[in-house]
Amino acid sequence: MQISSFDKLPGLRLELSLRELSGVSLREGQNLQAVVRHAGADGSLGLELNGRMLEARSNLRLMEGMVLLLRVEREAGQLVLRLEAQQQQQLTQDQALRQLLPRQESLKPLLSQLHQLGLRAAGGSPEGQPRASVGSSVESRAPLPQAISQLLSLLPRLAQLSSADGLQQAISNSGLFLENQLLKPVTGVRLEGDVKNLLLRLAHMIRQQLASQASQASPAQSSRSAASQEQLLSLLKQSESSLARIQVNQLNSLASQARPDERLLNIELPLYLQADKEAEVIRMQIRREAPRSAANGPLWSVRLHLEPEGHGEIDALVSLSGGRVATTFWCSEQDTYQMFHRHLGALLERYREQGLEPGQCRAMYGQAPAQDRPADAPSNSLIDLQA
Repeated sequence: MQISSFDKLPGLRLELSLRELSGVSLREGQNLQAVVRHAGADGSLGLELNGRMLEARSNLRLMEGMVLLLRVEREAGQLVLRLEAQQQQQLTQDQALRQLLPRQESLKPLLSQLHQLGLRAAGGSPEGQPRASVGSSVESRAPLPQAISQLLSLLPRLAQLSSADGLQQAISNSGLFLENQLLKPVTGVRLEGDVKNLLLRLAHMIRQQLASQASQASPAQSSRSAASQEQLLSLLKQSESSLARIQVNQLNSLASQARPDERLLNIELPLYLQADKEAEVIRMQIRREAPRSAANGPLWSVRLHLEPEGHGEIDALVSLSGGRVATTFWCSEQDTYQMFHRHLGALLERYREQGLEPGQCRAMYGQAPAQDRPADAPSNSLIDLQA
């Protein structure tokens, strides 16, 4: 007899004989708890269930002492033990994070590398859709340079993010929602500009180019081919690291859905601040927290981090509660701080034009505290909303 628990995802497989089951009372619909007493590196498990030790196997990485929540079901005349759905999802997400975290990296290094490739190929800036090439054996009409050119040309410009619709479209194309859009296609929504979609296509093209070079290599071309291959491998590593960062952000967002009073989105938005410069990346965290009082409603906060060339590090915290908006900027460079300070009045006027009541609005010289930066924001933020 075989008892499995897959629940549409790789999960727990219990292989039990009729003799082992003789002392275990199971009935359909029954909820059980099993304790992991042994977890081998090969996925083998020793589970304690109703005082009996049972052998099992899992594609999920489980830890000794972990309590598994199981439910007895019947499929095709056989009893099936399934992990409780929420625990299955949590274990799957935890395992995915363990695999992705060592590999993930910001999109910025990849964009810098693509920018340099584009300049060398086109003798100009990405604004003109460069004909990027990788290695001397790659023609400009080949799929890989086209994928690079398309990725660079579809990144948003600063002017696009200056409007609410443009910002919404950029967030939608950040890669965070790609799978949702594929599962639930919306009329009028196009995926060509989705960052994750573009990165997946780029990585695929790089692998194809590597395979092509390997099949066509000759002893006379060995030195040139090795240099091209090294460049391609570096580009592939950066592409996969950027994809891993998007996946980490997706998993963190999924985890927040289990908390009914809080929502969290971690987003990295690539964009061109200047046409003749390489693309920058804005790190953004959008958080919805439970209301502090019935009168104010939920607290929304947005944290931003940007490192534009020549201006140092810039962090911003914008909080909205009860129609009142508070804003703090941190600037690591003195000149940048003075520029922000001079324009605070204009920001207050823009808030009023949008029907918002300004709260505290200030610029500060120095770096933002760790809790006010997007990467390490606390689960409950505190901010003074008094003007």
